[in-house]
Amino acid sequence: MLLLLTPLRLSDDGHTSLAPLYFVKTTPYFERRVLDRPYLRREWCERVLQNPLATEVQPNGLIRFWGISPEFGGRALRVVTLEDRGTIVNAFPDRNFLKRYQRENLQP
Repeated sequence: MLLLLTPLRLSDDGHTSLAPLYFVKTTPYFERRVLDRPYLRREWCERVLQNPLATEVQPNGLIRFWGISPEFGGRALRVVTLEDRGTIVNAFPDRNFLKRYQRENLQP
């Protein structure tokens, strides 16, 4: 479950945003390994969780969320959470998502 917090937020680049902020937790792996990737930002992952194009439960119980981020070059971003849907484990570009989405018509 995601909690809606105060709508004013200071982004990583120092700009304020009036978009709602949802409280998410992260794993140590996400903090140390995923956010080290220069092409990925925490706020993009949070946005995917707030408004996913599609979700899917993996066989191991982790949950995949997909979204399109304009700052990510309009590419699909996959964010993986624990079963609680609020603790981010991993995030990465998903090159095949848009084709799969169109082919299988995944539901949000």
